[in-house]
Amino acid sequence: MIASLPRFMAATKGCSSVSRRKKNAIFDVAARLTLIAEKARSDGGTGLASSAATERRKALKLGLELLVRGVGHDGLDRSFRKAHLTKTFDPGEALENLVILEGLHAFVAGEHPFIMLRRMTAFLGTEFLEKTDAWLTARIARRRRTKGEDLLVPGELPDILRSLSRQDGRLERVARAAGRDIMSASLAGCPRESLLLAKPAFGRIGGAILEDNMVFLRSRLSTEEIAGAQSAFLEILHEHEAQEGLDAAEGQGETETDPDFVRELTGAILALDEKAIKAGVSGMEGKHLAAAMQGMEPVAHERILASLGKREEKRILDSIDDFDPLTRTEVAAAAVILIARLAAAAEKLGKLPETLKQRLEALRNWK
Repeated sequence: MIASLPRFMAATKGCSSVSRRKKNAIFDVAARLTLIAEKARSDGGTGLASSAATERRKALKLGLELLVRGVGHDGLDRSFRKAHLTKTFDPGEALENLVILEGLHAFVAGEHPFIMLRRMTAFLGTEFLEKTDAWLTARIARRRRTKGEDLLVPGELPDILRSLSRQDGRLERVARAAGRDIMSASLAGCPRESLLLAKPAFGRIGGAILEDNMVFLRSRLSTEEIAGAQSAFLEILHEHEAQEGLDAAEGQGETETDPDFVRELTGAILALDEKAIKAGVSGMEGKHLAAAMQGMEPVAHERILASLGKREEKRILDSIDDFDPLTRTEVAAAAVILIARLAAAAEKLGKLPETLKQRLEALRNWK
């Protein structure tokens, strides 16, 4: 669900009044901070001081100076408040400072620069989703990969990945259960074929992050450390196989959500009124909403997340990232809870046409 990395709405009061021109300028600032983060990742942060010295924007200059000093999350917030950057009467300036602070927090958290950009541009609104992805895609295409020979760590992992790739959806499930960090370190000791097999499990941008991390770690991890990561992956695989065996014995082992259900649920979400969606998801338990969202397409995720406040949006996205792939039964059960809430909210608002009501009812009774 890496495609569900943050990329959605402006979340502060007054941000809706910020012009498109100003938002484009803020996007450029976010992209510049992303490039600075990329450089810091490769040089260990030695260039941050020079970036801070040449920066003219007050908030970004202050933020870079704080990074050079090794200030953490709380220190960033205190410094921005002390400099009166968190409260300003200019909506455009407030939005820009918020975006920069979000990027600084992502930097301190050690997030990949691509994820950092998505977190920052989420505050600009859904209309910047395509622009963000286009920037990332162009960046991926321009970046020169390490051309050295593969670092091959003796072991059975390449053969195992090849075998898993021949089993319907199996490699994707195990790779996502392991996570990008373990997968990147494991693949650092495998031939390129293994990387190409694993990348689709994380989506287009997520796969690029996986490859970038793999190249980065290949030059920094010892052979023993890579072998340790591969052992960790194999342990996760064995646990996954054991759990699949238990699920099969209980008749609950289907982990691929019914594509017809996904299509119908997505269509229903898109057909619902925005106010009904907002009222329906308001106060819903995060784990239930995150689970239900595994049963719909990304375009429906955007519709739901756009109805949430900043904190709620981040909480749900974090819940999604924390989830292992759920069984079809678990996703359907969570979706039924969501559908019931959406139907009730839409009916209360008088925004539930009979055809949509029947569609939601059919989803609640899906076999």
